[in-house]
Amino acid sequence: MHLPALTRLAAACALALPLSSHALNILLTNDDGLTANVRALQSALVAAGHDVVVSVPCQNQSGKGASVNFFAPITPLAKACRNNAAPAGAPGVGPIAGLAQAHYVDGTPVMATLYGLDVLATQRWGKAPDLVISGPNEGQNMGDIVVSSGTVSNAQIALSRGLQAIAISADTDTTGNDALAAEVAQLSVQLI
Repeated sequence: MHLPALTRLAAACALALPLSSHALNILLTNDDGLTANVRALQSALVAAGHDVVVSVPCQNQSGKGASVNFFAPITPLAKACRNNAAPAGAPGVGPIAGLAQAHYVDGTPVMATLYGLDVLATQRWGKAPDLVISGPNEGQNMGDIVVSSGTVSNAQIALSRGLQAIAISADTDTTGNDALAAEVAQLSVQLI
């Protein structure tokens, strides 16, 4: 057999073999709050065998960058969280009803990420997650005016702690669109 033919055969055999992968402990966060993208990605990651904890801001916090609310205690919610993640009057931090291992924080994106890293990951795994995924964002993360989005800042805060992290953007058409959110989720799982 000629060397090029042998190389093609070896490549074909390698592609036919399943790739070995292992389950990851993943913190899923964003800057948009509870969205179709977060629900779809959590579901797809769990279906792929990963252990996923969600920690998102209560409200859409796009454009907040790496901000943190100082000198403002987290109090009961004055209004319901986005997409009914929690009702008005609920505690300022808590689980999202009907979504396993998912929590909201009435604060900025970075506050939700830090809660996920410092509280939820420790409770769930006794250590930091293997990977932090921020997104999929509803729309662009970077532009001419915004040079640091909440989505990117979430990944940066994880990276500053020596953790693996990725920020994912989707199109604004995924807002509330379960079919497109599922497609984005599958592409994200393939990337990971």
